[in-house]
Amino acid sequence: MNQFQELYNLKCQEDELKAQQKILKEKMSVISEKIAKETQFPTDKKTAYQQDKDFKVKIERKEEFKWDQEALNKARQNLGDDLFLSLFKFEWKHASKPTIDHFITGEKKQVLLDALTIKESFTVSIEKESETANGVAA
Repeated sequence: MNQFQELYNLKCQEDELKAQQKILKEKMSVISEKIAKETQFPTDKKTAYQQDKDFKVKIERKEEFKWDQEALNKARQNLGDDLFLSLFKFEWKHASKPTIDHFITGEKKQVLLDALTIKESFTVSIEKESETANGVAA
């Protein structure tokens, strides 16, 4: 078996496992949600337990926060920078590396590049030639 055939076979196995994993995660999610809804949490606690003769289950309630940026800007104006900036911090995100490369040059560009780490990785895709000819891609 050549390396292309071996890679293709592994890719097919991976795809099958991913499909099975997705189904199992969905089933687990349904059961977990049912258990969580049936759980009584102690006052002001985010962790509770259920137990039967064979299993002890730990249930954790998690909260995700998403802030409305326009409302936060209004709150910042209302609270003032001193108070607001003691509660919230800025997060710096660049537009993209090509944007930096295109719009800034020389020493100024180097100052930014000194703060940049690039981790190189590779993606390899494979299709079986006969399947591609039939309109089926791996």
